Amino acid sequence: MNENQSGSRFTKEVILNALNNAFPKALSNYHHIIAREVLRLTDLLKSQYKREFKELTTIKEHAESFADESMVNVEHTTLQELYSHLTSSKQLEKYYFVAFISCVMSSPSQDKNQYDQYKAIILLVSARLYMMGSHESAIKGACNELRQWALGKRDSLSNNLPDVINNEIDLLLLELDDARKKNLEVSATEQVGHQLSRMYVPIRDSHNNKEGITRNVKPQFGRRKTVIIGKKIEDDTDESTIIELSEVTKTKEQWQREESGTQKTKNAYLVSMKKPSMNGYAIQKLQARAKVNQVLKNQMSLPCDINNASNFEIETLLKFCLNNDQTNDLARSFILASLMLGNSFEQLSLWHFNTKENTLIRQHLLPTQKYRQTIKPLVQHIQKSYSITLPAIINSAVLTKYGQQVENDIADVLSALNKKHGTHLTKRKIAKFLGQKLKQEAIDPTIIALIMGESANTHPELSYTQLTGNQLSQTHQRYINYLEKLAEQKFRYIHAHQTSDELIGSPLFIKDNVISITIQSIQTKIAAERGIESDKYHNFITYYVQIALAISSGYRPVTGWLGKITDLNLFNKTFWISDKEIQQTTNGRVVVLPDITLSIIEKYIAYLHFFKVKTRRIDIKLSQRYEDALNGKEHLFFYRQGLSIEEVSPKSMSSHFDSIIPLPLNWYRHYARSLLVSKSIDPDLIAAWMGHAEVNSPSFTRFCSYSIADLKTIAQCINQKLIDTNFKAIDYV
Repeated sequence: MNENQSGSRFTKEVILNALNNAFPKALSNYHHIIAREVLRLTDLLKSQYKREFKELTTIKEHAESFADESMVNVEHTTLQELYSHLTSSKQLEKYYFVAFISCVMSSPSQDKNQYDQYKAIILLVSARLYMMGSHESAIKGACNELRQWALGKRDSLSNNLPDVINNEIDLLLLELDDARKKNLEVSATEQVGHQLSRMYVPIRDSHNNKEGITRNVKPQFGRRKTVIIGKKIEDDTDESTIIELSEVTKTKEQWQREESGTQKTKNAYLVSMKKPSMNGYAIQKLQARAKVNQVLKNQMSLPCDINNASNFEIETLLKFCLNNDQTNDLARSFILASLMLGNSFEQLSLWHFNTKENTLIRQHLLPTQKYRQTIKPLVQHIQKSYSITLPAIINSAVLTKYGQQVENDIADVLSALNKKHGTHLTKRKIAKFLGQKLKQEAIDPTIIALIMGESANTHPELSYTQLTGNQLSQTHQRYINYLEKLAEQKFRYIHAHQTSDELIGSPLFIKDNVISITIQSIQTKIAAERGIESDKYHNFITYYVQIALAISSGYRPVTGWLGKITDLNLFNKTFWISDKEIQQTTNGRVVVLPDITLSIIEKYIAYLHFFKVKTRRIDIKLSQRYEDALNGKEHLFFYRQGLSIEEVSPKSMSSHFDSIIPLPLNWYRHYARSLLVSKSIDPDLIAAWMGHAEVNSPSFTRFCSYSIADLKTIAQCINQKLIDTNFKAIDYV
């Protein structure tokens, strides 16, 4: 918008009326505080953005008229006091613009300069949109996002926001629009996309002088929103379409979405018959149930399952395709690619192939791979794509030419093969052989999923696991070698296999030195506070014990994190973790704790006993909380603010750990799973330990085959890692 447009559209009176939203009469005692913040923001705004707002001079003059403290009650002097007043009087909704101005970024892990620059832009953008009218919903959305960011509730948003300090307004809008569109396209990051949109829309409307609309949105009540995830399952008989529907809780933060993916509250199967049946409803219901039972049986990959391809059938298929000149190149390539990649023929046509080197290029993108600059030194650099080399017998150039003719050719090949050799091969059997074989070989499901190109929606463990390119290529090559043995011939390659140590997957399998430095820092702070008996001393001890127990148990971040003392059995070194939040029952899992963790907990319990007595003369309620932690009436851990008690919840954990290790609250679950995979622990045992069981199929039941010896293997593995990263038992009293 040029200067003539600005001058003709917004008179001084219009500008001053718009600014009244920042200085409501009911908050006259705080006007000087608001004015000082407005002046601070207008002063720090970068010059490239100041050119965008021609009304800036008038805004500053108006703010200066309120900045004189001699005209008001100077009892209130800080923005924090103003925000506390709005919170206690329940006026955040009414005075949302003032609440936005009064929020201060205090998180040490956030870039304060970036935040202040966005805050200054949104302040001036909001002022202009107030002048234009009919933009209140856009203003409110942006103000609330900035406020939540300052409160530490928008980590995912801040990780995805473009650099605002070094950009021009046009480039900033372009990058914001690009970021929001990319996130909106993926269901896992859709919420972040909406948050970015609430930042983008008001800046765009202000810049483009765009007319706005006001929406009336009714508040929503009731149970938490859920998302239904659908997964199509191949039917051998081709008589029906089967879709597995899973319900997961819809959440805001990315770490919460990862956890909800492993906590499916319900699942169901939708079975649709392709041809109308003359049978009654009861018969159709039984047929559908039989289909679902067969799906569940297929998922177990049992060696005795007659609906899975046998080694003889695959051997016959390979020899038929490789030695039969009558098999055309198109059908042969699709059949062998399906066998070697574990995909259906239709899926193969959707992948991206490098036809020159005859390789498949896949991307493995996770929301946790995107971080703000202040966090990047803590996490691992991750490669976002990987390649799978295919034998020369597969012509990758023709794999995009899928159609009905290809289906007919493949059907003819399989029909001729089955008649000649008495086999019962189907498209599903061929596509599922890779997963079936690798699962029987106890290969981690994340590696199988990456070879097959599946997503974290259907395989949530993908979000938690870090692998190397070598682990992936070596596993796939091992499978190809097995096929070569069956075919009794070696495959030729256009492009030789290349080793790769680049990392794939989660960046949160952080390096040992990062954890070691963090732990040493906490130990130093505990030593510095010893004898002072302050709330800091209590909190540092709590952080230290919580991190050790979290890594040792994989306990999900929930209210009352890490349970009660009654969940611990120090005699047999076990820890009972309740999963009732997932399955609405008293089901749970048991883990064996490492020796070093037990020693740390014993020291913490001694500390609780000592301070129960020590604080009795200072504050009875505080002393009672120490006692309740010991007798199991309350959760084992709590934080302190002076003599006040703050219970452990995701919200309180986020604010406390932000200055200790500013990563997503479930970082230690990424760390633990990646560690166990790197140590070649059985994948089913890892899933049981992590609590990644299927709905209605908990790992630890009367039919469970896991033993304490299996759990001790995990405990020993973690124990050594804790020792390597400087964990040790400390005397607190």
